[in-house]
Amino acid sequence: MTTLRYSVYLYRVLAFLKRITDNVLLIPGRTNIGVIIVDERECIVVDSGIDDDSGRKIINTLVKSGFKIRALVNTHSHADHIGGNAFMHKRLGINIYAPHAERPFIENPILEPLYLYGAYPPRELRSKLYCAKPSPTKDIDELLNEVRLGVVELPGHSLGMVGLGIGKVLFIADTLFPKEVLSKYIVPYHLNVNEAVKSIERIKELSTEYEVFIPSHGNVLNRVELLKLIDENLGMIRLIRNEIVNLLEGCTLTLNELLNRLIVRLNIKVLSLGQYMLLRSAINSYLTWLEEDNVVRIDLVNGVPHVRRCS
Repeated sequence: MTTLRYSVYLYRVLAFLKRITDNVLLIPGRTNIGVIIVDERECIVVDSGIDDDSGRKIINTLVKSGFKIRALVNTHSHADHIGGNAFMHKRLGINIYAPHAERPFIENPILEPLYLYGAYPPRELRSKLYCAKPSPTKDIDELLNEVRLGVVELPGHSLGMVGLGIGKVLFIADTLFPKEVLSKYIVPYHLNVNEAVKSIERIKELSTEYEVFIPSHGNVLNRVELLKLIDENLGMIRLIRNEIVNLLEGCTLTLNELLNRLIVRLNIKVLSLGQYMLLRSAINSYLTWLEEDNVVRIDLVNGVPHVRRCS
């Protein structure tokens, strides 16, 4: 490779890196990748993207920038956050740290599509969008013995998702979704929407302790932008909850009837089996929340689950 071609290549590689603070960098993308500088030329990577190519891009970007990757941290176990794990572990031999509740899903990624589908999943749900390659993990607490990081528990979107605080920067993972994602999919995915609301409120409480907030999807936020996005996410969650309750006014519906009517009511475009399964899981989470609040009941009628409002 000529000097000129190498210079152009190096420029393109370094262009992927965005400096947030002196010790926090970002590789922006469909899934934002965090880079925390822990020594002068050593760093910790936050999440690894969707696949081997994501892992390769992370390594190339950081190595060409003069960094040695010490470790990888996963905020949670969804495929678009762990898809580069296996490649990075094989190439670099680095440790991968994750929250305790997320580790089984990272080490056995088939569990994610398995719980979405309710059985061994069909081919589409075994694709990289839903099922990453397995990778070994260590508990995130072990990393805290080496590096000063603030770990914020943010369950809801997944079972044990966490945020990471370093200096004035807080990585908030998938606690919030950008407005364009809310507009496109209508129903943001949360495994436990009740806990997700509490985690969003937790982020709001922390807004006075940090200055920069990095979601896994979308733009880096300042405090004002964060609070606006919090309102938009909570507003969408309230809308969905209210629509479910309204659909049950004066009637009893099967789970499938309720889901199908909600799709029509909210004009949700369902374009794949995977999207349907995510939507079904998300709506079931709302039903659990409403049942816990004694707003609805889920009963078996003639062998079929039905939902009705509590009297």
